[in-house]
Amino acid sequence: MDLFLRHFDEWLAKGMEGALFGIESFHQDVLKQIHKGEKVEAVLELAQRLNRARRYAHGYYIIGFPSETPESIREDLRMLASLELDVTQITIVTPHPQTQMWKELDSQYGIFERDWAKFDTKHLVWSHPHCPPGSLEGLLKEGFALCYGRPWLRRTMRKFLNSRLQRRDFANLLAGPLHARWAAPQRLPYFAAS
Repeated sequence: MDLFLRHFDEWLAKGMEGALFGIESFHQDVLKQIHKGEKVEAVLELAQRLNRARRYAHGYYIIGFPSETPESIREDLRMLASLELDVTQITIVTPHPQTQMWKELDSQYGIFERDWAKFDTKHLVWSHPHCPPGSLEGLLKEGFALCYGRPWLRRTMRKFLNSRLQRRDFANLLAGPLHARWAAPQRLPYFAAS
């Protein structure tokens, strides 16, 4: 985050179209716990600067840390939506075997799920102290609804059109987003045909 902020203007002048960054949490104690050295203020500043410059902002966020409650998560999801990111990826804290997180969550709370298909970061698989099973999945849906509401499409399309105009790239201007959305692997040259 600090690297982006330190070189923001320089990279913008060289054609930076946006940034992908991990937000993970808006709580400094959680960031410290997961060994993420970023400051919450830096995330907010980067999102604001990207939006002011009409550049893409793609953020990753995690819900369901042990200290969180459904109420605190809802509040954080509203804050996440207020960043006005173009792409927001929200996941649920999910431990994986042989990791430190697995050991910690299993010993402190217990891992109840036995269906490996649910270890996809979209399901609660361990006994959360404040969130009953099913609640995080519901909050995940709420988060996506907040982040991808009606203003999202207009805002993101404006950035898309702005970047095309700046590059004077008018080929497939209207069909470009549709083609990207409907692209099948066999039509993309960087995927091996099956």
